[in-house]
Amino acid sequence: MDNEDKMEQVCGYLRMIERTRLLRNTTEELERLVGFSVGSGNGLARKGGKSLFMKDAILRELAHIAKQDTDLDLQEVLDAYIGADRICERMGNVANLHCSASILSGISIQTQRLPMILHLL
Repeated sequence: MDNEDKMEQVCGYLRMIERTRLLRNTTEELERLVGFSVGSGNGLARKGGKSLFMKDAILRELAHIAKQDTDLDLQEVLDAYIGADRICERMGNVANLHCSASILSGISIQTQRLPMILHLL
């Protein structure tokens, strides 16, 4: 995978973390966690400018926090969400987050604080 593909992948993961509220239930909680504003088009994927190293560092730190706080393997959940989203896309259900959340509910995750997407059921 070249740097351009890796950059696209990392930015996609960062946007997904924000959009699905995997780590925190509100934008304000996520902003307190990361220490900077992520709203109004200033999301996690825009941090670090054009530096893949910085964006990847943000993703790795968020994965570390998820593991520490919830014993959640963030990469595993993100990959499962992508798979669920692809299934919903094939079913013609692209705009329905409930579809992805329903599929993800089958994933066995033992945490103190379940991700927000699993509460959408």
